[in-house]
Amino acid sequence: MEEKKESVLETAKFYFLNQKYDKAIEIYLEGIKHYPNDAELFFNLGIVYESINDLDNAKQCFEKVLKLDKSFTLADAHLKQIIGN
Repeated sequence: MEEKKESVLETAKFYFLNQKYDKAIEIYLEGIKHYPNDAELFFNLGIVYESINDLDNAKQCFEKVLKLDKSFTLADAHLKQIIGN
């Protein structure tokens, strides 16, 4: 199963780096269907949303990351940046 997750991460990252944000979002959402408790997938999805200035969805993703893993400091930093703390 881990192999599939790595494929999701690599494919979505490819689309993100090539500024195909809608496709990256689609890939991450599909991955989250298979791994609904994976903080890394939610974090990366949040980064894509933040990159396209969809701050509401980014905030939701970073909040979900912190529910899944309170020690995920990068998610905490991005969330604080969005909400202005």
